[in-house]
Amino acid sequence: MSAPGVAKDLSALLATLIPELADAAHATDDPMIVHQLARKGGQDVLAAVEAALTDAEVRAVGFAGAPTDGAVEAIMAAHKSGRRVAVVSNNSAECVRVYLAAQGLSGAVEAVVGRPVLRPDLMKPSPHPLLEAAAMLGVSPGRSALVGDSVNLFHPGAQG
Repeated sequence: MSAPGVAKDLSALLATLIPELADAAHATDDPMIVHQLARKGGQDVLAAVEAALTDAEVRAVGFAGAPTDGAVEAIMAAHKSGRRVAVVSNNSAECVRVYLAAQGLSGAVEAVVGRPVLRPDLMKPSPHPLLEAAAMLGVSPGRSALVGDSVNLFHPGAQG
């Protein structure tokens, strides 16, 4: 299912749980925005929306295309050279692990930091997941390299 399709499903769920958020939820085709809106409904609502989002992400792995050209080679080269590799994502850690396994990369990636559970405020562009990955690898952030998929990821005011 496409991201707009997931957003539509999440919006319907959120509208059922918190009708006053229906208009805002239906106004976007971005599942991450619906997820962030769910915070306004409290922890139980956020947990329900997050669970549905994670389920959709894991299902989507089966339909995902090939990795970006050169990505597998870059990860394998880093791993083979003795560098420690982590993946940081605003998707769920479960989804990332399933994707890495499907691509034969599980052994090359030492740590996965996914969307912080019940804390959409700590998703990228917050530095929190990057700092968590560095801590998991036992390295200082200053001794780390970030390869991203967005040119504006850490631009002030950017949305992750």
